[in-house]
Amino acid sequence: FKLLTEALNWALSQMRYLAIGPLSLLADPDMEDDDTDSWTGSNASLSKITTAARVWGGLRALFVDNSGANGYAKSAAAVPVDEGELMFLSALAQALGTSTAKLILYDVDNAAAISPSPTADEKRYMELRYEYTIPSGCEEVEVRLQGVEADADTYWDGVILLGANRKRLPLPTWIEVPEDIVAVGSFPSGSGGPDAYTYKLEETDWREWPYWKPERRDPRAATPFHIHLDPAPMERLYVIAWRRFPILTGDADTTVADETAVLAGARVYLRKQLAEGAVLNPDPVILAGLLATQAEDEKAWNKAMDRTGGAPVSRMRGLRKYKAR
Repeated sequence: FKLLTEALNWALSQMRYLAIGPLSLLADPDMEDDDTDSWTGSNASLSKITTAARVWGGLRALFVDNSGANGYAKSAAAVPVDEGELMFLSALAQALGTSTAKLILYDVDNAAAISPSPTADEKRYMELRYEYTIPSGCEEVEVRLQGVEADADTYWDGVILLGANRKRLPLPTWIEVPEDIVAVGSFPSGSGGPDAYTYKLEETDWREWPYWKPERRDPRAATPFHIHLDPAPMERLYVIAWRRFPILTGDADTTVADETAVLAGARVYLRKQLAEGAVLNPDPVILAGLLATQAEDEKAWNKAMDRTGGAPVSRMRGLRKYKAR
């Protein structure tokens, strides 16, 4: 059983799919981490939700469940800023029942919210957005995702903080090498929502960013890879890149990877183990079965690694696109 799990996970670790994620100065801006370590609660309990109706994009959203009025989740790490710097803050929020979601850019040094703080009480996801000028004496800011009422239930996704003059941004941590990047672009805000500084979603199309290039700074660094953009973005900016499928860690785990490709890859791995003598006294029936499917498996596995679109692909395709720029 252990060897079979190793084989399946080896196959998954070699396969990639096209993923999309926001560029932001914040950690876990798309709430895709399975924990809440990048967000800290105050007068609220925090959890990640996977219910489709509560998630805007991807797999998870952050649920802020108030235990008192004005409870919030704040970015665990403050972001250094310059006095007078123009900053862009946008977040997607959903408020249930009589709840009100409030987006706050908080001045850590002066211990005050930087006005205004957009609010929305819609059951449909809305964008809350504003461009702020950093006040005098402010050197660090944090983002707060607040529920106004004592029993407010608010859901948050896609929290993007950018600077008007910041052309170099850290790549999302799930991007292993810059060569895996396929495209960079934005989804401009839609028409105005029912409240001030709110905007409707699903009204605009993807817009490729005019100029971008990956930058390899230092693979050993805490943030090893960055991306250079021109002009500096003041919109909801996203990167599309190849991402590994997650491995299976529990007996009940599942994967959305192509079943035929995963099984073919697993058998490729098992045959390698047999050829290298890693498996002692293999069962003759199993060995015969592995040999019988070798040609078919090699064909399916090669197809999986060469596929384009939303299916797995080898890293070489990303490298070719990177070199072509």
